Amino acid sequence: MRLIAAACLLAFSLVLSHTLSAQRMAVLGDSLSDGGYLFGLRFTDGGGLLWHEYLADRIGYARATTVPFGSSGLNVAIGGSLVEDLQAQVNRLAGRYTHVPGDVDICTLWIGGNDIRDNPTQNMTLLSDEIGVIIGQLVALQFDIIIVPNLPDLGAIPEAPSGFTRAQRTSGSIAFNTTLAAELEARALAHSVTIIQLDVFGLFDQMLLNSFDYGFTNVTEPLNGSGGVPEEYAFWDNIHPTTRSHSLISGASYAMLEPTAPIELISQSIAGDGTLRQTWLADPRADYDVLSGSQLEQLNQSVRFQGAPAYTVENDPPSPASGFYKTVRQ
Repeated sequence: MRLIAAACLLAFSLVLSHTLSAQRMAVLGDSLSDGGYLFGLRFTDGGGLLWHEYLADRIGYARATTVPFGSSGLNVAIGGSLVEDLQAQVNRLAGRYTHVPGDVDICTLWIGGNDIRDNPTQNMTLLSDEIGVIIGQLVALQFDIIIVPNLPDLGAIPEAPSGFTRAQRTSGSIAFNTTLAAELEARALAHSVTIIQLDVFGLFDQMLLNSFDYGFTNVTEPLNGSGGVPEEYAFWDNIHPTTRSHSLISGASYAMLEPTAPIELISQSIAGDGTLRQTWLADPRADYDVLSGSQLEQLNQSVRFQGAPAYTVENDPPSPASGFYKTVRQ
């Protein structure tokens, strides 16, 4: 098997001990999660769904909503927010949310992109420490599961950086993600809470590297104003993903949130020599076996490998140009 992959950051969480049921989801962060704080405006194409809304639909939770200027709803994310703005968001959330014993409530927190875009060489440890303090407050509010996506490669988005090079933005994204991962791991152990670290950096790396497999024809330019097909663009504008990209982020988060989630196949094709090319989303904490054989009733292990947020793999044919394949989670 030839595995086409980019370097991914370590994903960490405690083993889920909860059975998901239709309870509540709360949302903190910036424009990547903002459901319409300012006049109902949303930062993706056609006012489409955002990643946490797709995720809520997948697991049967109510979507976290907001109204213009955020006077109600459990989505308190605001476009343009920095890490330092999280405290005000938590304060608003605390006035609207009360934990009900027995419920399994989820809070998502995606932040840091604006900080790194402004200054990719700043002290990442201080930023991560601020986020850690917010995590402690969410634990005090008794959220059962906290989902924290890391940053994509901000050197690879369409926006041309001002004052810094793309390489500095890439380095800044990696540095922030590294310190954030360490902070969240420490918080998860200290508070005995389930913290799911979603590797958006690894996911977008795969999406941009193997764009055709994900159905994208353009991963370098914004959809907005192009007249292009929305589903074929990774970015809506110079900064924000399209709603299709948001749906892929939700798929990667669902794979980590629900241990029994099936492998989500994005695309597959078989070449003339029987080589299988397959793209799918999976749980980076799990091992997967690719089984192959010339008969459906006789499949043998071809290879085992650890999962990642997204994979594009090529499997050599099991025999001549015909064969059967099956991928299973261990």
